[in-house]
Amino acid sequence: MFSVIDTASNTVTATIPVGTGASGVVFSPDGTHAYVTNFSDGTISVIDTATNAVTTTITVGGGRCSAAITPDGKNLYVPDFSGNVRVVSTVTQQPDSYDSRGVRSQRCGHHAERNTRLCFEVWASSRH
Repeated sequence: MFSVIDTASNTVTATIPVGTGASGVVFSPDGTHAYVTNFSDGTISVIDTATNAVTTTITVGGGRCSAAITPDGKNLYVPDFSGNVRVVSTVTQQPDSYDSRGVRSQRCGHHAERNTRLCFEVWASSRH
């Protein structure tokens, strides 16, 4: 389940059913969509924030606990614990590619976009 919280009143205003093992969320830059990573079933639930409804579910493979979104909102980067990243197009809502350049998950649920850079721990890689 995914809860929508009114931060002014600290109350839950909606509860949205998502995949199994919901563990991370990232919002599109324009705020129209939330992407919830579901660790146990290896999916991403795409939520329309205007209706608070899941519009689609994207299969990306298990062990995905968080994601980062590009500043233009066109791609999600979804790491796993094996050092691989699934690149997902938010336009087609399909996985575009699989990147194994040595990007390693730091801690589940702590990836974030900061200053237009995607924050993942890079290890054993000469490419960034």
